Amino acid sequence: KFQCQVGATEIVGPIRSKYAVVKVFASPQPPIITAGPMLILREKKMALVQCISKGGRPASVIKWRRNGELISEGIEEKVENMDGTKRMITVSSLTFEAYRNISGSVLECEAINDSDEESRKVSTKVEIEFEPQVSLTADRESVYEGDTVKISCTAEAFPSLVEYQWNVGGEEVKEARGAMELIIDADRTLNGKKVTCFARNKIGQRS
Repeated sequence: KFQCQVGATEIVGPIRSKYAVVKVFASPQPPIITAGPMLILREKKMALVQCISKGGRPASVIKWRRNGELISEGIEEKVENMDGTKRMITVSSLTFEAYRNISGSVLECEAINDSDEESRKVSTKVEIEFEPQVSLTADRESVYEGDTVKISCTAEAFPSLVEYQWNVGGEEVKEARGAMELIIDADRTLNGKKVTCFARNKIGQRS
């Protein structure tokens, strides 16, 4: 702090001003998200992502948003002095469970500092990996002996690279391996047999 003083004379004492306090501000570095531009998570697993703001004086305040909506839960913030300086580092950790409905969403970290007129932002896109969800459709509702039936297998999955396998009556139809459709000629030997489509990606297999 500083003070201004006017010199004294033999008959008048010194005149002193009130103390003035000087505050030194320093802009932080742009914030970073440790996951990078894309955060790939396994469905139903707990996720941890961190946002770091370095070099601010005073320390930055960090806020998280998902698709523009403020997040208020699962956040822990740690503020420390950077080694040998009066500048600060803020580390904000966000923990959440990975559900498929947040796949494709954008997580945004906003660092707010008194030394900057505008806040600084960085974001990452969230992708959720999950095993295939399988559905079967046939090109006809009623099947009679001698009919040709086309059965289609569709799978929603991420990663979307899916391998297909068909079983009829518990036995694999090898010539249909890898195909999304199975064409069968209905005869009485197929009566009561179950047709199953297996879809598999690197996460798992479903039917």
